[in-house]
Amino acid sequence: MTAIAKLRTISSGAAVCLAALTANACGDGDPAGPDAAPHDEAGQVVATSHVPGPLPFMGTVRATEQVPGAPTDDCDLVLHTVLEGELTHLGSFTGVGETCGFNVRPNEEELPEEFPDDPGIGPPLYLVIDFTLVQTYTAADGDVLEVSGVGVRAQGQFGAALVGNGIVEGGTGRFAGATGEFDVFGVNGEVGYDGWIDYDASS
Repeated sequence: MTAIAKLRTISSGAAVCLAALTANACGDGDPAGPDAAPHDEAGQVVATSHVPGPLPFMGTVRATEQVPGAPTDDCDLVLHTVLEGELTHLGSFTGVGETCGFNVRPNEEELPEEFPDDPGIGPPLYLVIDFTLVQTYTAADGDVLEVSGVGVRAQGQFGAALVGNGIVEGGTGRFAGATGEFDVFGVNGEVGYDGWIDYDASS
C-alpha cells in the first residue's frame, strides 16, 4: 500500500471514529447504563482515576537536527531526526525520530491533492516524496509518548512543506496504553498537530 493510500485509510478511519464518538456523546442512552459514572450506596458519584474519552492533542513539533541514513530496499531516503516542541499533555519536550521517504517525484508541476492549502513554497516545480515515520517524545518528567505517521512532503523554490496523519502508539508513565489520532501540516520545519489523545492523566 502506498503512503497516499495509507493517508486516505487513516483519514477515513478517523472520520468513522469521530462520528462514533459524536453519536455516543449525543445519544439518548440510559444514563444508568454501563458508561455511567459509578455511584456508592448513598448515590454519590465515586471519583475514578481515569474517565475514558478523547482530549485535545495540539501543538508544534520542530526538527532541530536531521542526519541522513543509508537508503534501504524500502526507503529511498532515511533521516534520523532530533526534535523539540510543545504539545498539550506533554508540555515542552524533546524527542527523536526516523523518517522513511519513498516514491520520489522530482519534477511535479502541481502540489499533491493532499495539501489543503497552498503553503507558498513554489512553483514552478516541486520535488515530492511520500514518507512514513516513527517518533518518540520525552516530557520534562521523563514520561515517553510514541507516535507514528504517514504523509507527503513537497520541496519547492521557497522551502518545503508536508501534510499527513499520525497515530498515538502508547508510551510510558501516564502515556502507557495511550491512543489517539492527529493531522499534521508543516512549512519549513515547523509542524502543527491537531487531533485527540486518550490516556490516564492520573498516572
